[in-house]
Amino acid sequence: MAGNVTLTASMRTNLLQLQSTQAGIDKKQNILSTGNKINSALDGPTSFFSAKGLNQRAGDLSSLKDAMGQSISTIQAADKGLTSIDSLVDQAKGLTTAAYAALGNDAASVATRKSLASQFNTLKDQIDKLAADSGYQGKNLINGNGMSMDSTSASRAAVNSMTGVDNARVTNVITADTYSIRVKGDGSIEGKTADISKTENAHGFIGLKLSGTMSGSLGSFSDVQIEVRGANGRSRDFIVTDGDESRTISYFDNTQTIEAKLTTAAKTGSAQVSTVNVGGT
Repeated sequence: MAGNVTLTASMRTNLLQLQSTQAGIDKKQNILSTGNKINSALDGPTSFFSAKGLNQRAGDLSSLKDAMGQSISTIQAADKGLTSIDSLVDQAKGLTTAAYAALGNDAASVATRKSLASQFNTLKDQIDKLAADSGYQGKNLINGNGMSMDSTSASRAAVNSMTGVDNARVTNVITADTYSIRVKGDGSIEGKTADISKTENAHGFIGLKLSGTMSGSLGSFSDVQIEVRGANGRSRDFIVTDGDESRTISYFDNTQTIEAKLTTAAKTGSAQVSTVNVGGT
């Protein structure tokens, strides 16, 4: 049968002192085990949160130090590779010097150059392998993948704005001014019915036709054919702007005379302008 335990005042005082002493012992043991004077906010809020911030900063610096160590290892691997490659390049120089000294056409000179060429190719292969092996954790500062370029949005927009061309795709960019263009469209040119009718009414033409095919490859344009049949009794000036290259314009009307002359020569960025005088009775 359980009963209540009655403590005297002196016994209660001794018990509280023992509990306080044990709490102090536990706190000291915690300090000794963690190495931290302040282990919780209850021990000192200001010091605790300041120490927490410093610990996080130390962790960040430790991570940066590890990353720097990896970078240094990558550079050291590249440096060792370059040192070995430099030694092989010196050997290759010696082989080329020896080959230069044996430029004769006799059998001995030919055999010497053949042997030196074989040794040179062997050194070249060793240099390639050294460059490929001079990496660290997937990073290689020596062995590149070649130059890769892409067309600009302005270049693509300029190509797509060409008459008869749509959905242009610019690929295989080699340099800033050299690349391949693949276009969708036949590049055909033809006059609109409304424009032809307006021209015929304004200049007295009959049966005006405009047709041809345009290509934007290397500035090369196929022939554009213009056929004009004019009404009798009128003399007219017909100005034709053909682009950046000359074309042959043929008129078919036995009752008319034709005089053609170059007004403005074509050049880069400026189209050719020809003046054609059609006269007749």
